[in-house]
Order: sequence, then C-alpha cells, then structure tokens
Amino acid sequence: MTLGDRITDFATLVALVLVLLTLFTSQRATKLGVLNRPDTKLAEAWQEVFLDTSIAIVTMILFATGLPLAFEAVEKLHPLSDSGPLQGAFAITWLMLIGLLAWQVALAVGAWKLRAAIKKNEPAGTE
Repeated sequence: MTLGDRITDFATLVALVLVLLTLFTSQRATKLGVLNRPDTKLAEAWQEVFLDTSIAIVTMILFATGLPLAFEAVEKLHPLSDSGPLQGAFAITWLMLIGLLAWQVALAVGAWKLRAAIKKNEPAGTE
C-alpha cells in the first residue's frame, strides 16, 4: 500500500469526525458565551466543562493517531511525485488541527474558570 493510499484511507475515516468536531467546537463557543451571565447554575457550568474538555480530548487523540502518518507525509514529500499534492494537503491539514485544538483548550479553560467563578459566588451547601 502506497503512502498516498494510506493517507486517502485515513482521511476518509477521519473527515466526518473532523467536520463534526469543528461544528461542535463552534457550538460550544457560542454556548460558553451565553453561560457568562450572573444566573448561570453550577450544573450548567459543569456540563460545559465536561463537553468542552471531552471535545478537546477527542481531538488530541485523533491528532496523535494521525501524527505518524503526517510525519511520514512530510518526510517523503516531493511536489512532483504522484501523491505530492495529496501529501502536502494532508500535512497542512494536520497542522491546522493544532489551531482547532488550541481553540478547544481555550474553551475548556474558559468553562473551568466559569465553574470556579460560580462556585465561589454560591452559598455553601448549594452544589
């Protein structure tokens, strides 16, 4: 099996997952913005912590799973080869995952901070 075939097979498997992760991340960013209000309940903040952290973890696992293939694509990259454009596009896409992951981690950190702020302002025994 050629490198181009392996990239194509892997990309086919993860394409839908990446689209869904991006959509879920966008939705979570919107929700976190809505939750930044004084009447947000601690349970809502915990739910956001769970969802944002879970999405970031899934993206990290997906990134780590494809990293060896991305390294191989860069290592064997030759623009004039038959699979050169495919390898280049795959490597660039994999680098873009770092941006998606950074966004997700920022959302998770924001959710944890929101939870901490709500917990700090709630009377004892209302958890």
